[in-house]
Amino acid sequence: MARLRQQHPSNYRSSGTISDEFEQIVRYLNASERGNKTLGELIAQLFDDAGNFAGPVAFRLDSVNGFQVRIGTYADPQAGWQTLAGIADLRGPSGIDVGLIEGPLFFNRREYVVSNAPLGTTQLPYDFSPISSTIVIYRNGLLLQENAYVGDRTLNQIFFTDPLLNNDRVTVYSVRADEASGFKREDMRASQNQAVFPLANTATQRFLVFRDGVLQRDGAAYDYVLAPDASTITFMQPLDDGDMVTFMRVEDTALTRVAGLLMEEDWVVNGFIPWSKVSVPNGAISADKVFGLGSVVSEAALASIGPTAPTSPNYRKLWIDTTEVPNVLRFYDGVQWLRASAITALPEFTTANANQIVKLNGTGTALIYADPDYSTLIAKEKMGIADGVATLDTNGKVPVGQLPAVSKGVFWHRIAGAVANGSFLIQRVFNMRVRIEAMTYRTGTGQCDVSLQINGTTQGATYTAGVSVGAVKFPSQIELDATQASLTVGYAVANQASATDLEIGITYSVLP
Repeated sequence: MARLRQQHPSNYRSSGTISDEFEQIVRYLNASERGNKTLGELIAQLFDDAGNFAGPVAFRLDSVNGFQVRIGTYADPQAGWQTLAGIADLRGPSGIDVGLIEGPLFFNRREYVVSNAPLGTTQLPYDFSPISSTIVIYRNGLLLQENAYVGDRTLNQIFFTDPLLNNDRVTVYSVRADEASGFKREDMRASQNQAVFPLANTATQRFLVFRDGVLQRDGAAYDYVLAPDASTITFMQPLDDGDMVTFMRVEDTALTRVAGLLMEEDWVVNGFIPWSKVSVPNGAISADKVFGLGSVVSEAALASIGPTAPTSPNYRKLWIDTTEVPNVLRFYDGVQWLRASAITALPEFTTANANQIVKLNGTGTALIYADPDYSTLIAKEKMGIADGVATLDTNGKVPVGQLPAVSKGVFWHRIAGAVANGSFLIQRVFNMRVRIEAMTYRTGTGQCDVSLQINGTTQGATYTAGVSVGAVKFPSQIELDATQASLTVGYAVANQASATDLEIGITYSVLP
């Protein structure tokens, strides 16, 4: 209300100032009127009593002007409309006028009553227009078989096989078989008690069914039922031998066929015509008509099959070599034919290359097949023998018997006089590794049994010492690792028999 201003605030002591204020209010209210309606009347047209918007706004699609809107109330239903979008903008360019679409399926009905006809009347006049139409004829309400009459479209006459009689009523219909959506007629002769007949049908098709010319009713409670899935028709009551049944397909609601006209709901899916609706013979579309296909075809590889390589090969050539089993696919690299497989980089091989290996040639330029070179390898029989190489034990070390000695020595001990059974210490070893290899023994008189002991534990066999010197090399040499803790070397005496002056010598080698 910025335009409504108070002229004399707090100053109404004279009639002049009061008049000024009323004139200001009157001018404001006059300015608010539209179409001789007050501001309140105008608001009442836009809002209901609850204050909700209820303005008189209407839309319509006019077949000539397009999509339109109208605001307000008008006595004339055609007044006040404003165009938002033209009809061309809504539907696009107009199609082509293909002419008139024919009317109903059955047309050109003619009724005849044969009265005072000469005996043997067999023809009636009938206008076959258009000449391509098919006719169906009822005689006294019964549908006639197709072989009961012949229609001459040139003479516009119908000739009956059986003569007509006085008072016969004949009804003739024309059928637009060419323009109709799937019209078809089939006549079948029934056998005794036959109820099921083969009949291709769908849920969108409509049939007229006649038995001996009498129209039948559809439904399980009446005369017959159709089975689209089984492509059959079943009568509720079995038929008699020789009954003539006629099936007349008169409509297919799934598709309306009109020459030269595409119906949107039947032909277009999401704005596109399905390929199944377009009849294009095989090979009818040339490569030049498909964008980019020509260049793809021209660049496509060409394959030859045979035992000899193609002549004048180029980069697009492939060759299936049939001289090998299984056949080998090869490609031309500009110089030679190579296998198109993971082994392409390998040279060709024959049976003469059996047990050979692939290696780089001496110039480092190609792979070749050659016998393995064992000259730098050591044979297994050269391991652990003289002039051979050492082996490793289960701990990854060279066995004691294959280690060279740093120095040799003898742990020597003598018992003077009488010899008693028991254990005797010869030497304690520490901070070194030694290998026990052999032992000698003798007595002055008598005899006794002696055996080697390491840390007080008997090792190996027991030997008999006598006045003759005995000597033995241990078949399993014993390695003593005393680098971390000391070990004792001694012997044990048993079964002494008047033994005196016993001497023991244990040979050892110091290991690195």
